[in-house]
Amino acid sequence: MQFGNRTAYYGFVAFSIASLGDNAQKVGAIPQGRVKHHIGLLLPHEHGAYAQFGFPMAAAWLLVRPGWNAALWTLACFLAFWAHEPLLILVGRRGKAQLQRRGARALLLICLLLPAAMATATAAILMAPLIPTAAFLPAMALGAIASLLAVAGGERSLAGELSAGLALVWASLPVALAGGLPPVAAIGLTLLWSCAMTAGMLAVRGIIVRAKRGSRAGLLSAAQLAVAGLVVAFGVATGGLAPVRYSLALAPIAALTVFWLARPPAPRRLRRAGLLLVAANLAALVFVVL
Repeated sequence: MQFGNRTAYYGFVAFSIASLGDNAQKVGAIPQGRVKHHIGLLLPHEHGAYAQFGFPMAAAWLLVRPGWNAALWTLACFLAFWAHEPLLILVGRRGKAQLQRRGARALLLICLLLPAAMATATAAILMAPLIPTAAFLPAMALGAIASLLAVAGGERSLAGELSAGLALVWASLPVALAGGLPPVAAIGLTLLWSCAMTAGMLAVRGIIVRAKRGSRAGLLSAAQLAVAGLVVAFGVATGGLAPVRYSLALAPIAALTVFWLARPPAPRRLRRAGLLLVAANLAALVFVVL
C-alpha cells in the first residue's frame, strides 16, 4: 500500500472511530428493558442532510462516468452517514427512552455499518485508477470533527452543523475526480456546493433566530454569502476556469436568500421554506449538469 493511500485509509479509520467518540463505555450500559423488534433502520432524520449529501453527489455522477472505485466510495460515505443516528442513540443524545428502546438495534447497526464503511472505503482507495489521496481527506476530517461535536452535544451548534454539512458536500470530490473531471473544475464545483449549503443553513438558522429574537443577522449573512459566491463564481467562469453554468447554479439559492431577507417566513412555514430550499438546490443541479 503506497504511503498516500495508506494515509487516506487511516484517515477514514480515524473518522469511523471518532464516530464512536469517547463515550464507548456507555455501550455496555444500555438499560435492560423490553425492546420492540420492529423499530426501524435508524436512518438519520435530519431531512436537509439528505439534500446536502445527495445533490453534490448526484452532480458528480451525472457530469462524468465514475468507475467502481467511485461507487464504492459513495457507498462507504452513505454507510458512515447512516451510522450517525445509531451513534447519537448509543451516547444518549436522543434521550434515555430512545437508548432503552433502540439501544440494542443501534449497537448492532454500528457493529455492521462501520466495518462495512471501512472495507468499502479501503477498496475504493486501493482500486485502480487511483484517486488522489488529497481528495479523500477533507470529507474524512470534517466528518470526524462533526462526529466528535455531536458526541459532545454540539450537533445543533453552528460548528456542528457546518462541519457535518461540509463533510457531506466534500464527499463528492473523489467521485468527480474518479470520473475524469479536471481538478480545477472538480474543486470549483465542490466549493460552489459548499457555498450553497452554507448559505441555506445560515438562512434556516436565521429564520429561527428572527422568530426568537427579532434579528435578521442570520438571514443577512446567508444573503451576503450567496450573492458573494455568485459574483465570485461568475468571475471564475469569465476567466475560463469553469463553465458559466456552474455560476448560474448559485443564482436560485442567492435569489431565495435575498427574498427571505426582504420577507422572512414565519416559523410555522419552516417546512415550506425547507422545500423551497430543496427546490433551489434542484435548480442548481439542473444548471450544473445541463
